[in-house]
Amino acid sequence: MRRNELRVELFIRDDRKLYFTLASQKEAIEAGLKFEWRDVGGKNSSVRIENHSFTLSSEEERHKQFDWLIDVILRMRNTFVKYL
Repeated sequence: MRRNELRVELFIRDDRKLYFTLASQKEAIEAGLKFEWRDVGGKNSSVRIENHSFTLSSEEERHKQFDWLIDVILRMRNTFVKYL
């Protein structure tokens, strides 16, 4: 809420092998969406969609916010399911 942005993230806990398997397919995975790949070291990593700015307190934008979330979640599912 502080940044007025939404983000969808695939958080990978305790499975660096999975992260690097996905990262090795980065070009194919990003054919439809642009992601931020975060290998933070240790056990956890993530792949997240670029943040999208919204005025989260705006009732007028609420439908746009949910439409964006639903669209991105479905696109991520359709993309990543091939590699999981």
